Amino acid sequence: MLERVSQLLFSTASKLRPFVRRRRYRGFITYYSRGTALINMIRANKIYEEKISNAIISSINGTCSRFFLDVGANIGLITLNVLAEIPDIQVFAFEAGPHQSSLFEQTIKKNGLENKVHLYKFALGSLTGNASFVIHSTQNAC
Repeated sequence: MLERVSQLLFSTASKLRPFVRRRRYRGFITYYSRGTALINMIRANKIYEEKISNAIISSINGTCSRFFLDVGANIGLITLNVLAEIPDIQVFAFEAGPHQSSLFEQTIKKNGLENKVHLYKFALGSLTGNASFVIHSTQNAC
């Protein structure tokens, strides 16, 4: 009985916590939503999409370019991986999801990255024009 009461209290308390959370990641404060699946790797002290990030970093280091396009940036974890390894890079990030881009925007501001990360709140595609874009509701954001 005591265990069930304890579980109920914990469940209720977790629902009362703020929807937007923040966590230190790669030397940056990162904003994310409660229940976000992609933050689980960070909780385990791992690097999000480490192989992909390392390939991007190696590719950039092999050139004289100091620009990176993060298309579908979500909350900016790949951008932060790149910035952690190449601090002088300029990032042009694109994220059309209003919830994700607002979280990424908070991360950019909190870390003083406004001169390094340029966030564009629209999608990229192969054609010019408008298109339907389906997004999930904020409470289901991942």
